[in-house]
Amino acid sequence: MQLDATAQDLASIKARLETLYGITDADAIPSPLPFGEWTTKPEGKVNKLGFLCGILLHGEDTHKNELRGLLQHDETFHLNEQAFISRMFSHYIWPFHQAYNNGSKCSTPLTVSQSGSAESLDVNIVEPTHYKLKKLLQARDGGCLFCWSLESCQASHIIARKNVAVAQDVDAVFTRAGLRWMHQVQNGMLLCVKCHDDFDNLKAYIDEVDGDLVVAFAVTSHEQQLGLRMNPIRKLSGRRRLEQDEWARRDRRTQPEDDQVLRIRFLTDDAASRPNRTALEFHKAACLIWKMAGAGYPDEEYCDFDDEHSDRGMQIGMDDLQKERLQRYFDSSATIAEGMQ
Repeated sequence: MQLDATAQDLASIKARLETLYGITDADAIPSPLPFGEWTTKPEGKVNKLGFLCGILLHGEDTHKNELRGLLQHDETFHLNEQAFISRMFSHYIWPFHQAYNNGSKCSTPLTVSQSGSAESLDVNIVEPTHYKLKKLLQARDGGCLFCWSLESCQASHIIARKNVAVAQDVDAVFTRAGLRWMHQVQNGMLLCVKCHDDFDNLKAYIDEVDGDLVVAFAVTSHEQQLGLRMNPIRKLSGRRRLEQDEWARRDRRTQPEDDQVLRIRFLTDDAASRPNRTALEFHKAACLIWKMAGAGYPDEEYCDFDDEHSDRGMQIGMDDLQKERLQRYFDSSATIAEGMQ
């Protein structure tokens, strides 16, 4: 059976995988099942199917060809399927998803300078420390690159930190991306706590539109079915509007006319210090593959504070400034809704 792993033939390949896995419901949607349970629970076969389809759509050509070879014969597939999936998980997901690696995430809050003063971004001579990375990101980004918040910003890594046992694998990822060091400014972004979690849990990524970097989200079919994380771009646009006044005197920042394209802005013009685009492409592929696999991890949980009309934020002890900003957002949303009636 000859198979072509192009997007046009995905349907036929999916049908082949359904036969191999014994899946009778062609419309089955993978639930957010943790990776370790894919082989221990019957429903895990739907996650494995979605993961392999994700490789075929968003993976590297060598891996697509390897999978295509496995699909030629039933026995070959069943003998090698688990080892292949484990290797692909280590290659695509493990370097980026915080819940599946043993490296610690940077959680030390960074107080953003209100002056926005810049310092030298030249980190090509000596390896920067983690503290140095924070200072460099403060100078380059100024605040959260996604929502523009100036509060509780953290130095996030595109390629996550790992434990010593897999250091060689991390080196391989850095080599493929063209990076030299973990705390290199091109491997970092300044993000608030919420956006950092979304990025590290493969829920948000950076895409490219017309040569510009933009924020994008990976919403699974399971989340869409349950009505979770709906319209994340519109919600993020609303969070930017709350911060717009704070940025007006810094770089004359205004809300883009098209709320569906949220561009990434930097305080400096130094293109060499920008996030490494190859690393961002790796992270994007991880997000899209993981989305097709159900995006499950042990602490998967929906928080009703993410709902743009939830009043929970008023009940959890936020300070007056946060309450004021949230209320302004609710008021602006109500005004927009009234105008549409």
